[in-house]
Amino acid sequence: MDAERFWEYIEVARPAADAGDQEGAASALQATLTDTSAQTVVEFHVQFRRVCGTLYRWDVWAAAALIGGGCSDDAFCDFQAGLVVLGRDWVRRVLAEPDSLADHPAVRRAAESGSQDAVFAESVNHSAAEAYQRFGDIEEFYDAAEAFEQALSGQRREPREMGPRLDLDDEAQLADRLPRLAGLFLPAGVVA
Repeated sequence: MDAERFWEYIEVARPAADAGDQEGAASALQATLTDTSAQTVVEFHVQFRRVCGTLYRWDVWAAAALIGGGCSDDAFCDFQAGLVVLGRDWVRRVLAEPDSLADHPAVRRAAESGSQDAVFAESVNHSAAEAYQRFGDIEEFYDAAEAFEQALSGQRREPREMGPRLDLDDEAQLADRLPRLAGLFLPAGVVA
């Protein structure tokens, strides 16, 4: 699946994600994928994981920690999925500068309401697997995805470089690196 086609599928889910409705985004994506083929669902999943992998960086994780009031490994996977369903333009913006998330309406609404759920989209991670059940079982899906990934790369992908390490529990360090997000989510005394 080429990048253009991948982002066309994401566009179906983006309006719900922009509104902060991660379940709606997952449902829209799953419904769209269900109307394709088993191979398309597998290819979408592999491309989705690859795009999520580009977001596997300390500065992006720091943004997740600020927005979510902390962020475990599993929650970071959910955050990456949530970023992807915000669309190509937001993924590019976040890769260029994670602090730009302070401009996203769902993030701003979350800061105003005290919500820690903005952008985190656990169910989006499972949309392709759920859609695949029309064609076969989950184990078959993951086996097919792994085989397709290996065929694309010739071998397992090595983890990406995550950039300079950030202490996700050090609010002062997070505020220094991501001042706009810190201004939205941290107490005023931490942000100088």
